Amino acid sequence: AFSPLRQNILDFVERSVSPQSAHDIFDAIGGNTAFSTVYRALWFLEEKELIEGFFLSCAECGNERYYISRAIGHVHFFHCEKCHSFINIGECFFEPVRKSIEKKYNISVKHHSFHISGLCPDCGGRNHE
Repeated sequence: AFSPLRQNILDFVERSVSPQSAHDIFDAIGGNTAFSTVYRALWFLEEKELIEGFFLSCAECGNERYYISRAIGHVHFFHCEKCHSFINIGECFFEPVRKSIEKKYNISVKHHSFHISGLCPDCGGRNHE
């Protein structure tokens, strides 16, 4: 059984349609809880493979770890560098080449991540070309 805090964090991440930073989660769940306690709970949920974390480097926000629910499956996100929104781009573009890379280098790929950033339609998107 999870502590109430862990369950609240898991529920929040599972309800979220876009990745949430530890700070976002703390602001939504925090209350009288220390940030370090929220971070430990996130680590626990990630270890239990209920959520997935990834690092995103943003010129404005710096490096931050974001979390998504594993229940949504393996997806990738676009990050807008202006408004900092996320767009789920769905399908994995790496899978079609994974087997070729494994064969060529005699390796076994277990995990991968990549994130695309730029401007979303509301912030200018292709209008800036």
